[in-house]
Amino acid sequence: MAGTITLTDGVISIPLVYNAASQPAYRLQYGGRLQLQPTQTIEHAPDTAAPCPVIGWDTDRTFFFNLDVGADTPNAPYNCQGWDSPLDALIALKRLVDGANQQALRYWTDGDVREVFLQTQLDGSSNIVSHSVKLGFVDDGGAFYGQFNKSEIGFDVVVSLRVAPYGQGSTFTLNNALGGAPGMMQGGALATGLSVVGTPSNSIDTDIYLMGGRSQKIITDNSTAEGFETGLVTLAG
Repeated sequence: MAGTITLTDGVISIPLVYNAASQPAYRLQYGGRLQLQPTQTIEHAPDTAAPCPVIGWDTDRTFFFNLDVGADTPNAPYNCQGWDSPLDALIALKRLVDGANQQALRYWTDGDVREVFLQTQLDGSSNIVSHSVKLGFVDDGGAFYGQFNKSEIGFDVVVSLRVAPYGQGSTFTLNNALGGAPGMMQGGALATGLSVVGTPSNSIDTDIYLMGGRSQKIITDNSTAEGFETGLVTLAG
């Protein structure tokens, strides 16, 4: 699988990496860059000592890249669909990340639209990193209908995306799977050293656990006093 870079709000997705079979409209060019700013601080300056920082925060990052916006029907630029298709693709991009009413900005100012993310997935990686887009700009001031090759037309634009300083990783579940959990030696449906109170149902659960790969599961109701208890521990001396 090749690496992917996608602009998405969870419903609308614009893949930016060219794929002749599935995604011919957008062609991310080599030479993109990421602008980083130093950590910002607020400092306290006492009368008799040098200033010292009292709080700090990381600033937003800005991605810059060149993008060819072409037809979603390759090799057919000389019919109505072929001429209109690059313009439709450019409009879809600008609705998300260009202008004062762009969706990316409006999510932060009004909150009445879906959040826009720039998602990246490296070749061979199973997880996606999502960067929240706060503001975008599509520089099409010098764009024009040009030919990418002898049979395709489109726009050449420059895109900048201001994103949150940290990306969000794919959601996954953490389990503390330490081997040989103390006190959890399995003895049928009830762990060694435990006894039930009343008549609850009990089992060894391997889906929900803190460590050792399993846990004691006890299901009680409100009709009688039910539960479990550990064995008597005698302290001498």
